[in-house]
Amino acid sequence: MEKQTTLRLKTRMGWRHSVQSEQALEYKTEELKPPLAPWKETGLHFKEIQLEKKKSEYSTEELRRLTEESVKDINTDVIIYTDGSTDGNQNRGGAGVYIQNRTTQEEVKLSFAAGAICSSYGAEGVALLRALEWLEENQVRTATICTDSMSVHKALANDDWKNA
Repeated sequence: MEKQTTLRLKTRMGWRHSVQSEQALEYKTEELKPPLAPWKETGLHFKEIQLEKKKSEYSTEELRRLTEESVKDINTDVIIYTDGSTDGNQNRGGAGVYIQNRTTQEEVKLSFAAGAICSSYGAEGVALLRALEWLEENQVRTATICTDSMSVHKALANDDWKNA
């Protein structure tokens, strides 16, 4: 965009020429940490809970009971529940993180903006990222993260080198 070019055509102008006089947009970028080398073990394990019927056919109470049954026997210091959502038009994304510290009995509720324009997948990703940041900041030894996003679960599980 900022590269200077010579105008070849005199009868019509291209996109670059027509917007060069516009004021530059300010945008934020976040520096990401490089991915873990594939030969290093992460200690991550992925488990999918199979439902007998469609999720929409369960009541909130039934889903809560199924979740609690799934995590009650997991030996971990912290259980984290993440969720992300947007409005129906992929706008105003939000991410939520609910943390139960089994060691201290502390509960933490966090919420974050996920973007003015955001898919539900992106919002779920923001929730997961913020949960991981919380784990790193609090130096938690073992944790279980629960998400209702099958697409995020599949993306992470498919990228796990041990499952390849």
